[in-house]
Amino acid sequence: MIYVLDVSAILGIPLEYPRRAAAIFTDLTDHVRGGRVCYCDEVTKELSRLARDEHAYDWAKSNAGTRRHHGADYSKVEWVTVACPELVDVTASHTVEPSAVYVMAQAIDITERSGEVTVVSEDVHPKPTRLTIHAACEHFGVPSVRLSPFLSGLGLA
Repeated sequence: MIYVLDVSAILGIPLEYPRRAAAIFTDLTDHVRGGRVCYCDEVTKELSRLARDEHAYDWAKSNAGTRRHHGADYSKVEWVTVACPELVDVTASHTVEPSAVYVMAQAIDITERSGEVTVVSEDVHPKPTRLTIHAACEHFGVPSVRLSPFLSGLGLA
């Protein structure tokens, strides 16, 4: 099983586990290096805009080179965009591309290559501008889980 993290999952660690966040990030590093956990390049880019001076961004940036899967190619991103246009936030600035489409493209790409993937996300509440990650996972038939059960499953919570 490979877990794909989105921005909300990474940002959720210090919010839900403020006293244990550093230890959780340290333990997650082993899972990233082992190929069990990944996140796409666009997640790191979005974190740089949303949390540049926070531990979550520092962790993602420091592990960027150790990930086994950096994201899907552009043709897969384009396919996801066409197959589920509701996932695209049309109100976002053209210079601020949210990573949701890229997260789904990465999850689908990994599914096609290895078969077992689960998206980890706290993006569960309906939004007026785009489909949530969890709803997109349902749309594409990709399993998803929230942060707390994911961390518990890894023995980190």
